[in-house]
Order: sequence, then C-alpha cells, then structure tokens
Amino acid sequence: GDETVLRGDDYDAALGLIDSWMRSDAGMPKSSTSELDAFFAKLADVPVSEMLVTGQPWGALEEMLLGRQITPGLTFTLPSKGDPTYEEAQPWIELLQQGTFSAETLARLPISYQTTDLWLE
Repeated sequence: GDETVLRGDDYDAALGLIDSWMRSDAGMPKSSTSELDAFFAKLADVPVSEMLVTGQPWGALEEMLLGRQITPGLTFTLPSKGDPTYEEAQPWIELLQQGTFSAETLARLPISYQTTDLWLE
C-alpha cells in the first residue's frame, strides 16, 4: 500500500486503502476471512476458564456503567485496594457507586479520564 496514505493524517483514507486491498485479488481471500470469522464466532461466548493476565480496569468500569456484561467471552474485574490500577479506577468506581466524587478525589489532580458520552449522563 501507499505508505504516505497509511501513515498519513487522514485515518479514513488509510482505512479505505486497506479495505480496497482486502477486497482486491492481492488482498486476503474472502474464504480466509470467513473461516476466521466463523472460528472466532464459536469462541465469542465461551466462558474464560483460565485468566492469563489481568489488564486495566476500563472494561470492568464500562460494565459497571452499563449495568451489564459487555460480552460473555470476556471477564473484566475491578481492582481491589492495593492493586496497581486501583488508584486510577477508584474515582470512577466512586462516581458510579455514589453518584459523585468525594472531596478527597476532587482535591487531587486526575490521573485518568473517561471519554465516552455515557460518563457525562
């Protein structure tokens, strides 16, 4: 692909170039992507049997905000006090549980942000 487009400032142009390549004879055959889609669709709802790594708390916070699990195939957990990500998540847990930030939270500079519209409601 055209590297200036792929690395350029116009994200939509880069996506368009990739889409054109994917649909072309030089791109990935539809049969391959269909096989991959079918394989991953079968796994999408399989419960997690072994947690390999615990990531950031953002998925768990989104589930808490939405009041439902995002997808059955993913397990998100909120950090506990003392966990490395607890300090970042704590104000957002507080907001969701109490409807406001505590005076202690408001007295500190924020160390994380939420950017989706649902957090404004």
